[in-house]
Amino acid sequence: MKADIVCLGLPQWEGNYQKSTIELMKELSASHRILYVEYTRTLKDTKIPKGAVLTKKYSRNGDVINVLTPPSTFPMNWIDSPKVYDKVLGLNSKILQNSILKAMQKLDINNPIILNAFQPAFGLKLLGKLHEKAAYYYCYDEMTEANWCKKHNANYEKEFLSKVKGAIVTSEGLKNTKSKYQINTKMIQNGVEMELFDTKRTKPVKNNVVGYLGTIDNRMDVPALKDSIEKFPHLDFIFVGRITDDTVFKALENYKNVRFVGAKKPEELGFYLENMQVGIIPFVKNKFTKNIFPMKINQYLAFGIPVVSTDFANLDDFGDLIYQGSSNQFVEQLGRAVLEENDYKFNERISFSMSNSWKNKALELSNILQS
Repeated sequence: MKADIVCLGLPQWEGNYQKSTIELMKELSASHRILYVEYTRTLKDTKIPKGAVLTKKYSRNGDVINVLTPPSTFPMNWIDSPKVYDKVLGLNSKILQNSILKAMQKLDINNPIILNAFQPAFGLKLLGKLHEKAAYYYCYDEMTEANWCKKHNANYEKEFLSKVKGAIVTSEGLKNTKSKYQINTKMIQNGVEMELFDTKRTKPVKNNVVGYLGTIDNRMDVPALKDSIEKFPHLDFIFVGRITDDTVFKALENYKNVRFVGAKKPEELGFYLENMQVGIIPFVKNKFTKNIFPMKINQYLAFGIPVVSTDFANLDDFGDLIYQGSSNQFVEQLGRAVLEENDYKFNERISFSMSNSWKNKALELSNILQS
């Protein structure tokens, strides 16, 4: 067994969407003992104070992941004053530190590697206080452009980056920005769980279904979607995912060839992928999206599905396996993908996705953490 890992994560362990941090922890649990510290609840979430809870979760192969749900902390994202925010952050960090140390003691974890996943403010306050042998930062979004946390966290991130042993990012854009503050910045792009996305297909599907997997939010390019939906009334557009921006839903809900099916558990996504002819990633191009490496792209490819994407980010690694163009070219690229007749590309897409399995990504991460 390799070094123990304490991962301070942002997402909760359970949920109706896949999270890269959790997928990596599941894979790493085969060779590392894992303590995953999930989303730090505040009194706004719990209403009444709640204590820490330590539970066991299991990977698909039966490996154990210890999951710590921290005790309730004080709400602080609403605070405008940097000084007041820092003071409340200090109080919350002490609560978090005590709960993590108690869990480590119970699990007999000593001198772990700390992997901080998009929690730089807590990370900075906890540096050196968890008896760690090393600390790393895992970043999968651009903190300075994330509206919900950039007010304070962007500044903490810069200092935190300069003090950790290294950083791991998920896109070329993030590598360019984070390496300014941490020279030891490595890139590990998002993967796919091949056991979950194992297609029974032997050839491309021709059923006129265009699918989207993922959160429906302000990243969506509504004009490009409306143009496509109106241009191709014979195509059925299926949106699978939670809705966090009603403007997207309201703009599209009245089209007869559009259907929103809501959020689905990861194990339910295969059904929808099996029934897609084309998968789409219709994101707007801005400072936030240019740093995204969407998990859905490998999920589409695992089923041999042609992918149509706007040019929101650099996806050159996928070559001609995907159709990518500007927002104005999205309709044209979708038309090309629908007409595609290429069994060779179908098989190439599946092979390409297999090389991007979470198992391979976790091996890359393990090598970095132990270097």
